[in-house]
Amino acid sequence: GKIYKRKCKKCHGTEGDGQGSAADDMIIKPTAFNVAGYMENKKDGQLFWITRDGSPDTEMKNFGPGSDVNLSEDEIWRVITFMHSAFTQE
Repeated sequence: GKIYKRKCKKCHGTEGDGQGSAADDMIIKPTAFNVAGYMENKKDGQLFWITRDGSPDTEMKNFGPGSDVNLSEDEIWRVITFMHSAFTQE
């Protein structure tokens, strides 16, 4: 959860609702992870790819190795594990 809090929450929000402090200024709003079905319907590999490489035509930049954020692949997997435990709706 520490990496999410440091690198993700300002856009995606503490609760994964896409309402982080930086979201107001964005034309394409950050994804809300806490919407029912979102986490269940995304493959881990897809979440990894988006985090590592970014998402074209959105504000989601690449966060992987060599980027400005420079998260290791292990750190990205830890973020995905946290997202599943924090934002999956039962």
